[in-house]
Amino acid sequence: MVTDPSRPKPPPPQPPRPPAPATEPIGASARCCYMGTFLGLFALSLILGFVLGRLSWAAIVISSAALAALVVAVLPWHGFEILPGIATLAACLATHQVAYLSFVGHARGSVSRPRPVRQAA
Repeated sequence: MVTDPSRPKPPPPQPPRPPAPATEPIGASARCCYMGTFLGLFALSLILGFVLGRLSWAAIVISSAALAALVVAVLPWHGFEILPGIATLAACLATHQVAYLSFVGHARGSVSRPRPVRQAA
């Protein structure tokens, strides 16, 4: 059999590719881990805010910075991406400060003290 020299040779056969890794959809176990992490950080910020309500405002500043550092360290370790991480951080800090302010307001009596009613003369 005579081959035509002007004709290009076919490429050599390629070895078979390994199968691509299967990407699993987020299952209940992953959501459970996300929710557990979120609820744990949320509860920590709530309890810490109530406990620090007895201290001065400097305590809430220092504890907010420490809580933010903790959240930033824990969330990537549990697989959170950037936007859910930012939302979780904002929720934890807001909860922390609202708990602090509600304890301070309740301790000073501003929540339970009614306003005096003026009587017309």
